[in-house]
Amino acid sequence: MGLTLLVWPEVQRSVDLGIALDSMGFSYTLMATEWEKLEHREQSLYAMMEGNLNMKLPVQLFALVSRWHGSLPGGPPSLAQPSHPYQKIGMLLDFVESQASAGNVESFLHAIEFFGAGIGQWLKVAGDSKAQLVEACMSRRRATRSEVCVEFGTFVGYTAMRLARWVGSDGAAAPGRCVHLEVDPIHALVTRHQLSLSWLAPGADVWIGQALDLIPRLPEEFGDMSLCLAFMDHRGTKFHSDLFRLQKNGLVAPASTHVCDNTLKPGAPLCLWLVAYDPFKQKAENWSMNEFAHWNSEDWMLVSDL
Repeated sequence: MGLTLLVWPEVQRSVDLGIALDSMGFSYTLMATEWEKLEHREQSLYAMMEGNLNMKLPVQLFALVSRWHGSLPGGPPSLAQPSHPYQKIGMLLDFVESQASAGNVESFLHAIEFFGAGIGQWLKVAGDSKAQLVEACMSRRRATRSEVCVEFGTFVGYTAMRLARWVGSDGAAAPGRCVHLEVDPIHALVTRHQLSLSWLAPGADVWIGQALDLIPRLPEEFGDMSLCLAFMDHRGTKFHSDLFRLQKNGLVAPASTHVCDNTLKPGAPLCLWLVAYDPFKQKAENWSMNEFAHWNSEDWMLVSDL
């Protein structure tokens, strides 16, 4: 991250050699260009994504990339051949757009829940009782308009819409903005699309890249001690290290809230150990509840004060 000036020459060299970027390649390059606010290079990367023969996207997601780039649907026929990681996401996008009403947040949330519980045969989203706990954590302390809430790992934008709705609520003690960090550029575009259709985009930003690289950008954009709520749902083995990075970068505001999903499955043992035995921790609770759409599967969520 200290050599961002070398990113674009390396991209150009790869293009000259005929080397196509993969999903992670687009993630790192988009992160660098978005951070530096270089829109022309960002548009060039999306154009590369449109013509990439290695990213075999479903036709729905290819159309989404085209719309984000500002071009008409088209491109190489191979991009219409769905690859396994994105096939279900393309089906979800079709279903939500056919069932939800523009500007009606609840209709989007219900459509995602219905798809995950039936048609899609489960989605890894914090629904049902987990959603209730996340929303309860929003009111643990009064936030100010100068503060921000951050989501680590947004997937298809389910929790992102809940957080953005809280940010945009009238007269509530809510932060002024929410930021969602997502390493997969396709998932990030889906989340941006959902936020736009539900009319929540003005109060929400979706940043592409790994959390460990993006955390230093947060104080640049929002200032020190600006974080009021952190919701971690990306990778349990990284929860404790990303929490340390938030604290090291001076982002954590007094009495802010830290929420972690899936601390039992797949698990976050180091985070649980460090939070539970931190002598300076005021309060930490581990909640046992059912996994979304799997009533016989137990999972835990960690809620703590920072």
